[in-house]
Amino acid sequence: MKRRLAAALFLLLIAAAAFPAAYGSKVLALYKSSEGQTEKENEIFFYLSRPLKELGLRLSYWDIDRGLPPEWALADTRAIISWYRGPAMAEPEAYLQFLNRAVDNGIKLLVLDNFGAYQDSRSKNYLNPAQLNATLSRLGLLYLGDWTDDPQKISLAARDKGMVEWQGAQDTDSARFFYRFVPADRELKTYLSLARRDRDYEASPVITTNRNGGFALSRYIYPQEGGKVLLLLNVKAFLTEALFPPPGQETIALLAQSGNATAAKVLEYTTAILRRARLPYEIIAPAAFSALLPGDLRRYTAVGLILTDDAGLDAAVLESYLEGGGALVSFLGGRYNKLAPVLGMSGKTGRPALQQGYRFRAGFVLGESLALENGTLGWKSGSNLPAKGAELLATSVRGNVPLLWAA
Repeated sequence: MKRRLAAALFLLLIAAAAFPAAYGSKVLALYKSSEGQTEKENEIFFYLSRPLKELGLRLSYWDIDRGLPPEWALADTRAIISWYRGPAMAEPEAYLQFLNRAVDNGIKLLVLDNFGAYQDSRSKNYLNPAQLNATLSRLGLLYLGDWTDDPQKISLAARDKGMVEWQGAQDTDSARFFYRFVPADRELKTYLSLARRDRDYEASPVITTNRNGGFALSRYIYPQEGGKVLLLLNVKAFLTEALFPPPGQETIALLAQSGNATAAKVLEYTTAILRRARLPYEIIAPAAFSALLPGDLRRYTAVGLILTDDAGLDAAVLESYLEGGGALVSFLGGRYNKLAPVLGMSGKTGRPALQQGYRFRAGFVLGESLALENGTLGWKSGSNLPAKGAELLATSVRGNVPLLWAA
């Protein structure tokens, strides 16, 4: 159900965590020419380019056999996706360090098919699992090996059919592939896990997402039957969960200006309250607005606007957020030409004027019958007016000037 709040401070005071985000329109796609892949002949191009475009993203390809991508290749990069066919590459340790830096800087990482860095292609030596796990742990997994291709030893432990049986059923007899992974993140979302019949340890999660990206193991993404590929992984749903994850806990975003004196004062007051209550938050400045895509706010349970106007902000970003059940709050009566329908504003404007006293309707605070009222506090009304049908939550003491409403 779509919920639109024009202003309600109390809705914001429910957060527990926030994480850095890299906003950008580019996804860096890694492939290996040594495995017969090219920029136009690789699995990312075949299976992911269309759903990524539908999500508002564009692909930029890089052959990892050329070496690590230079710094300029990461400009405007939201995510890195790898889809390798084999386990070996040159200088895998440097590659893992590159991925670690990217994730730590807020860039999402999606690993599909083979991780591709288990072995050094020059020395033929396999990396120590501890080296691999420094990277995989950022995706919520630890690699413990114990590989087998014996189908008699492998079984499906659990599966989300909507995610991992999109065009067909998972079949361990034909996949014949098992590695042991263990979860290393309490918020890890597992869509497919495998068990070994000859072991007594917990099931191995092999298709997963967390706040840093996603992981999908070889052989369980698609099989080929009669020369036709059946995509078992619902790639668009997987990309959405990995790139635009829902909140694992209650989280807050403040879309806020700092250059305007009034906005800066409101921001300072709001953040002081959040810090005092030990409630983490993330500030998204106007410079990042143009890079926001529908889905970027999905990971927040509340979004606050501290803006004098809606310049640079796409209304579709907030509409998508609200349609997903998010709560939107505006703390400042800005000039919201594009956002007026989203915030329950009529589009008409009034003349700001100094008011004295306010009255909150009974039941507004924590659902109690208590009505808040103050007859002396001075405040200045904004120029915005509530739309027809908006629910008035607070007015001036006399009831003739709207202060707070919801739609």
